[in-house]
Amino acid sequence: PLEYDGEDLESLIKRAGGLTSKALKDGISIYRNEDFNKLNQNDKIIDNIQNIEKVRVAWKSEKITLMPGDSIVIKEKTGTINVVGEVYNPGLIEYKKGKSIRSYINDAGGLTELGNRNGIVIIYANGVVVPAKWFRFTEVLDGSTIRVNQKEESEPFNVTQFATNWSQIISSLITAFILSQQLGSTN
Repeated sequence: PLEYDGEDLESLIKRAGGLTSKALKDGISIYRNEDFNKLNQNDKIIDNIQNIEKVRVAWKSEKITLMPGDSIVIKEKTGTINVVGEVYNPGLIEYKKGKSIRSYINDAGGLTELGNRNGIVIIYANGVVVPAKWFRFTEVLDGSTIRVNQKEESEPFNVTQFATNWSQIISSLITAFILSQQLGSTN
């Protein structure tokens, strides 16, 4: 239980004796009652807290304030990265510190034809989601998931339709010009 209002994650971990060498420091998940803020604002008392749905809270600093009813799950180091989505061989890849997103994607077989190189996100083990840029280094941490999203579907460019539309526009403009010239010369 929390010892005082406003207690943060760092304090709770210290009280519990700290993290072991097997703990994934950035892999701490905080689950919070979905309706906590509504319930707190209305000063309602919950008798059966098990029926309340929990949502995952993304955090960046161990100074995050905990709330009554929060559940804390500390994951164990896995030494892996999960690559999912539009790659040829999705799954777990061995984690190596400093290895690039592109290397992990290549280890998973590379992007499929539907893979969107501009639609890649990293989901860190603590719940933080960061869009990855192909041309910029984004750190990948142990226990992260790299998700390659699908390209947006678009109709293929139809040259014939394009030419037909422009021909009609040009023809209409020429007709309007000729008519305006004829009307101008009769006056």
